[in-house]
Amino acid sequence: MLYLGHFSFSEINDDDDGRFGHFSCMVEAKNPEGAEKAFKKLILDMRKKKKLFTEPAYIYLDTFIELGALPATGVVTEYASYNRDYAPGRICTYLPHEDKGECKPYFWYPEDRPDIVEKIDADEGFENVPFVSFEPTATQKKAAILKKQMKKQSQPEILEKRNPFSKKHHR
Repeated sequence: MLYLGHFSFSEINDDDDGRFGHFSCMVEAKNPEGAEKAFKKLILDMRKKKKLFTEPAYIYLDTFIELGALPATGVVTEYASYNRDYAPGRICTYLPHEDKGECKPYFWYPEDRPDIVEKIDADEGFENVPFVSFEPTATQKKAAILKKQMKKQSQPEILEKRNPFSKKHHR
């Protein structure tokens, strides 16, 4: 069975405020659990080959869709609408058609957080949990430390101002 995954991500770097975005990918698996493993393997492989996610990042699996027989008219798998003034604010839905054919959406959540399903069903907010996290590499950590040291060295030290009214200066 083919599965189409829709992901969002947040990259963190020292040069600016970081980046966020989204991507989609497809895997083949026998069941939804196998699809989750295949998505994770694909993303980890992209990082390993230094093709994507070279910065520290949090990757979220927004939804994935089992692609069965499609209706004759086709199917929209994701619809997202963003606020112009606040880019991260969005309204998003998956498989908005009435006729989904044999396509089924799945929502991932960690096994230790079954409360997320209850919150989704109750239309309540919940804290997103990363599907994959990439922490800074040893090289990135060293580079960040060096950058801070160089910044500190390039700034003139603020000399302690002499206070003529302190006891030290009166004899």
